[in-house]
Amino acid sequence: MKKVSLILALLLPVMFSGQTAEQFYNIGVEKHVKKDYLGAVEDYTKALNLDQKFTTAWFNRGVALLTLEQYSKAESDFTKTIELNPGNAEALYSRGLAREYQERYRDAIDDYIRAVQTDSLHSRAWYGKGSLLAMLNYHEEAIKDFNKCIAIDPRFPDAWYARAESHRKLGHNYEAISDFTRELEISSTDAVAYVNRGLCKSVLNDFRGAEEDYSRAIEIEPEMLIAFYNRGIVRQKLEKYAESVSDFTRAIELRPTLVNAYVNRGISKYSLKDLQGAVEDYNHAIEVDPVNALAFFNRGVALDNLGRKSEACENWRKAVAYGEVAAAALLEEFCR
Repeated sequence: MKKVSLILALLLPVMFSGQTAEQFYNIGVEKHVKKDYLGAVEDYTKALNLDQKFTTAWFNRGVALLTLEQYSKAESDFTKTIELNPGNAEALYSRGLAREYQERYRDAIDDYIRAVQTDSLHSRAWYGKGSLLAMLNYHEEAIKDFNKCIAIDPRFPDAWYARAESHRKLGHNYEAISDFTRELEISSTDAVAYVNRGLCKSVLNDFRGAEEDYSRAIEIEPEMLIAFYNRGIVRQKLEKYAESVSDFTRAIELRPTLVNAYVNRGISKYSLKDLQGAVEDYNHAIEVDPVNALAFFNRGVALDNLGRKSEACENWRKAVAYGEVAAAALLEEFCR
């Protein structure tokens, strides 16, 4: 879920004694600042019972309700704010968030559009619109919105990250790496950004750079499954087979049903001439996924190297049956 980033209306001066709407509102703001959101909602409600045109009370109650994940109620309060003040860009943005959290993405985009039409420098609204367009796979249009957001607020890390992801999904790996780098200059502990920058480097065959990024991600999050698995893959490509075995082993510890980790650990063990260890890993892969064609194919190769030709041929037959066409050539050559 996107982080809630809202602006709270401030305290109002009170000139009269007694329980006025302004006093209840101010008490609500004080509770809100202290993160007593339920208490704040109660006092904003008391203020609104005394003054139904109290715009900032409607808005602040919406903010508190949004924080409490009461999205429909928050949307209603922001709608009332907009009815009282149609030019309130922050209310339009906030209602967009409430609608986004209810998965009403088109309605949310409409609100973000109205927000930037009202205030062209509203960076979070540009970001909100762009992030939803990206989620809907309109990455070219999303990048344009992220460009505007970054131009307004160059220290907005989520915008750099989001633009990087859109570039990555469009295959613009150099641009994505540049954006991930800028995001990491602002937010150096974002393990996911390191992983995704590593993915881009791997696509560009910069395996050493990718290895460094996955290692940095693991330093930040020592139980990050994808970082261990991906580092194992690039270490294979770097022919660091013993280290890749260690990475796949850690990935398996974190998720014992991760079939591809067993298959790839088997490949690394085979490269280290640990043929029996490779067979055991392919056995585990097949236990988890009984129709894994690559596991049958590779197990056949390892068994053939162990001199167990009839078992190898049976594995290649299963590999062909499950879609691994390369096994057909081995059957033809060795298993007539």
